[in-house]
Amino acid sequence: MESRLSRNYVTLALNQRFDFAMTTTKDPLNCPELRYCRASKIFVGIYHSLRLHRHWHLGRLFIKFVMNREGGVSLSGSIRQIMRRYHRVTIGTHSKGGCFAPGAMASNTTIGRFVGVAQGVRTFTQNHPIDRLSTHSAFYNPKFGQVTENKLPPRQNLTIESDVWIGRDVIITTGCRRVGIGAIIGAGAIVTKDVPDFAIVGGNPARVIRYRFDEDLCERVRQSAWWEKPLAELAENIDLMTQPLGDVAAHHPLLPASMHEECFAAV
Repeated sequence: MESRLSRNYVTLALNQRFDFAMTTTKDPLNCPELRYCRASKIFVGIYHSLRLHRHWHLGRLFIKFVMNREGGVSLSGSIRQIMRRYHRVTIGTHSKGGCFAPGAMASNTTIGRFVGVAQGVRTFTQNHPIDRLSTHSAFYNPKFGQVTENKLPPRQNLTIESDVWIGRDVIITTGCRRVGIGAIIGAGAIVTKDVPDFAIVGGNPARVIRYRFDEDLCERVRQSAWWEKPLAELAENIDLMTQPLGDVAAHHPLLPASMHEECFAAV
């Protein structure tokens, strides 16, 4: 019955016209930019019917197939629905990269907008029990037949804020629950604690190397919340977006005035 259902889903998908739907729908961060092709529900049904969430390699190939039919990874709504429903990973609009690889991001991970994740990145929201007599899976995993239910503490949440870049082969452990806005994690880093906003971190364990901007500019960027704006609106300032922020911050239309400028204006 299940295999017959799977074949029916595949047949329907192949016979579908992969046009974009006439309307868009909101993403998990309430931005109406995502695209869904007419076969979206069928694609999600195939993923469920074939249990692709348990076969990560095939799941990755299928997700790549779907995203190519919805305009690419930045705006594909179906793959975000798949990741949220079957992997409990919520991914914002315009985010891209290894976060869409099934199994790479642990359950209960939330990723903001405009996030870049390189290949080989792994996150963990649950750990082996280190305070018990043994750390072996036989004493907490029902698959080994010794316990009837999972005996690990509930998974914690991990939030990766917007405009974050995570380099290749980074590992984010259970000690980290938040990667801050605009942060950069260097390739190969092992992140064991929270990463501050706009920090550049690297190493094992990861440490703050420096901050992207000075304190005043960090606060101005934070207050601007530019990442919540549609890409089309941001593109109106493309010339400024492609220059070092320190050179154009004084007259950047997306940033609020600095404290110094406000004091000067008041005088």
